[in-house]
Amino acid sequence: MNHFPPSAVYMDHRLNLILRLKEDVFVLVLSSSPKCRALPPKKVPRSTPKLRPGDFILIPPLAPHQVWNRGTRTMKIAWNRTTAETLEMAINKALPNSRIVCRNEQYKNKAIVYYTLQKYSSLLKSTRAQVEMGGDNAESIQRSIKVRQVQKDFKKLFDLYKSILLSEMFAPDSREHPELLPYDNNVTCTYCRCNIFNRFLSCKSCKNLFSSEIEEPYDVCMECYCMGRSCGCQSGHTWVEQWKWKDLIHKYDDWRAQIIDIDGHMTDKTPLPLQEERRYRGTKVPWKEDSSSGVPRAAAVEAFCGCQESTTREQS
Repeated sequence: MNHFPPSAVYMDHRLNLILRLKEDVFVLVLSSSPKCRALPPKKVPRSTPKLRPGDFILIPPLAPHQVWNRGTRTMKIAWNRTTAETLEMAINKALPNSRIVCRNEQYKNKAIVYYTLQKYSSLLKSTRAQVEMGGDNAESIQRSIKVRQVQKDFKKLFDLYKSILLSEMFAPDSREHPELLPYDNNVTCTYCRCNIFNRFLSCKSCKNLFSSEIEEPYDVCMECYCMGRSCGCQSGHTWVEQWKWKDLIHKYDDWRAQIIDIDGHMTDKTPLPLQEERRYRGTKVPWKEDSSSGVPRAAAVEAFCGCQESTTREQS
């Protein structure tokens, strides 16, 4: 159980709900901040707590908020917590909105997904090795709540990783040969200011656009390019990638095999090989069993792809 200060406050702007754990936690005041006054009072519920020393506020994901320091000696101390669920919200909701208004991406969300998958994969392999060794703790480790939570987050993060790769895939018959620029966490889209994880378009003829002192090419992320955003010349683009595509595919196949091992068999939620995921993207329907064999659709696709995985049919 989490132990918060006695004056902790939980604010949920979406439900317009304030739960007070102590009656005299704060005093609601009308804010004179220009940003707060700009919000439509009837459409957006607002709450302005005046914090005192020792107060602690939890702000839920996707809740707009602003910190206003009053006085001459005040400061804000914030703790940002990232989970698999908040990463999903960031990639699917927050980042597309930030891209429209060209707001800097403070956290490298796609890179967090990739490196967290690497860490969780290593932890799960280590756990599997301990279980296979046997011993008194083997069963308790396998049924551990923490292990199950890591497995659950691993699957959710893998779905995000799959979406990232699908958004950057070339057509199977593409002849593009991107330039390799080793990943260093520092490539940003010049237009929308989002952090670029792997592939992007770069125009070296439009360099020094913002400063003559720093020589930087004009880099455009794939999302902006699909929206029609580009540099001034619109003709000098070259493809650049920060990871070798075959290495990313190898990671995908390795982590996919781990998910199959965790589940113990193929299911209707088992991720397919990346090319098959691309084929069914946007046209997926609920999985149906093949009337002739009774084998799930996922297993039929696996057999078509020539994979060596086998499935067992449940006996009724």
